[in-house]
Amino acid sequence: MSEQREHKFKNSYSCKDYWRYYCKNCKQIPYEKYKEILDFIMEQYSLLISEKAMDIKFPYRLGQIRIRKHFKSPKFEDGELINNLPINYKATKELWESDPEAKKNRQVIYLLNQHSDGYMYQIRYTVSDIANRYDKLRFLKYKPARIMSRQFSKNIREHKIDALEQEKYEICKID
Repeated sequence: MSEQREHKFKNSYSCKDYWRYYCKNCKQIPYEKYKEILDFIMEQYSLLISEKAMDIKFPYRLGQIRIRKHFKSPKFEDGELINNLPINYKATKELWESDPEAKKNRQVIYLLNQHSDGYMYQIRYTVSDIANRYDKLRFLKYKPARIMSRQFSKNIREHKIDALEQEKYEICKID
């Protein structure tokens, strides 16, 4: 058996750690009950985000989870085509299997998102200004569960939800 690897971050907390803290400071409850309550709360948050497109703001200015949309399209800059559209890997693979010349030339097919008028949607975690000041908080990352992402995608395709367009901020210096 190989040796245990050295972990880069040693201060990660699990659900069981939070349960121990809760039992020590608040009320003794079985771990299974605590986990059941936590799963219910997370499921409700997931429904609010993926089905109602609600922003969730965390206490103590730790940031928020938001749904944003932004428009992507190819553009010309200095006479050169800049294409920032995502690649449709499934259609590209089918093209390459049917046409060896396209594979040789590395031709790709891009996603146009015609069902959403060319908008790309994201579930994003934005860190507030106070959280940026603390080194440990800048490592926070949010990745939605696959089931939530699939539900979110389905609701966008069926036009059940919409989101605000991503804000563009100007940076200005104050002298």
